[in-house]
Amino acid sequence: MVVLAVAMSAPAHAQDGEADPIPDPERPLEEPHDPFGFGVKKIAYSLGLKVVEVFDDNVLLTPDNEESDRITVALLKTKLRYFGDAGGATLNYRLRHRNYAERDEFDGPEHFFDAAGMVRLDPLRLEAGVDARILKEPFDVLQANDRVDSYFDREYVRTVADFNRLDAELEVARARFTVDDDVLDRGDYLRLEAGLLVAADVGDKTSAFVELRNHETEYDEPDFGDLSILRFSVGARGTWSEKTKGDVRIGVARADLEAGTAFPADDFTGFTAAVTVTWEPTPKQELRLEIRREPMESVVTGLTIVDGLRVTARLRPSEPWTIQGMVSWDHEQDPDGGNDRRIIGLRGGVQWAFAEQAYADAGALYRVADADDATLEFENLRFSLGVGVEW
Repeated sequence: MVVLAVAMSAPAHAQDGEADPIPDPERPLEEPHDPFGFGVKKIAYSLGLKVVEVFDDNVLLTPDNEESDRITVALLKTKLRYFGDAGGATLNYRLRHRNYAERDEFDGPEHFFDAAGMVRLDPLRLEAGVDARILKEPFDVLQANDRVDSYFDREYVRTVADFNRLDAELEVARARFTVDDDVLDRGDYLRLEAGLLVAADVGDKTSAFVELRNHETEYDEPDFGDLSILRFSVGARGTWSEKTKGDVRIGVARADLEAGTAFPADDFTGFTAAVTVTWEPTPKQELRLEIRREPMESVVTGLTIVDGLRVTARLRPSEPWTIQGMVSWDHEQDPDGGNDRRIIGLRGGVQWAFAEQAYADAGALYRVADADDATLEFENLRFSLGVGVEW
């Protein structure tokens, strides 16, 4: 029997930087950028290449009988932006190919693509976009099966109305997730989303807002219960002082799971939170705090409650050097308190920009999981060395 325990938001976190101790240099492309001299106007583009060697002492994330491996990761990324008189468009693509020294059945490419366009029709701003990802990942938490291809895409349409000190935003979206496997395709789902946000300026650089969001998830396999999650939040975002900015939202959520399925679970009503605060005492120092609590889909339990905490610090002691460290804590459990699982992670890295367009980095990641079910526990240590270029 295959044991599945995948949170359905997993595609959104697929690029969590497992091989990247520090995010690669990213040109903001806020103005025309033509590194290869094509003579284009109103267009900015960039190209990045990187190769990373990763050593992992527990590639299967097992509680015992750990197996180590060396992984070569090749990364290609391109970004394109168009500037129009009444709008613009962006297109981004990333290719990640992993090659395992011992487990060639895990080898394969992954693709990440997103595009968006915007048109201004004062006082309205119309936006539309798509996010698509083809991943090669284990689909069970025990990582017992081979890597399987999964596909995730999300399309959205958003309308923003700017009434001077009052803004309103309406968004609708469709998301689809499929797994290319005869056994695991029961995790396939279709999700419809809708959201409304109204914000008002309460200072020169700060706004307060109320937000209402709802999404309906329908699984292809009837044994898995369809799920609806309704969220209401209030919050504030912006620059709060010369050195501090953030986004804070607190609310309540109601999650209803279809009854009579093979994997029943309790419904949930409770508070949610999403907090991001960034403090920059100097242009070369940054400290960020992130807190979240939210209900989320789970193939096994139907619903899981996720709590998370991340503290990230970044320091640039001199122009070519960047140092970063992160401490994270994640907690998952059923609405009734069962299937408790906690993961603690420590990550650190250093990056050296040794030329105008070239850089190298090194990093380490340590994480440990503790759970009610001993088969879900693991201890994992990774080291990485990478070199890249960014035009």
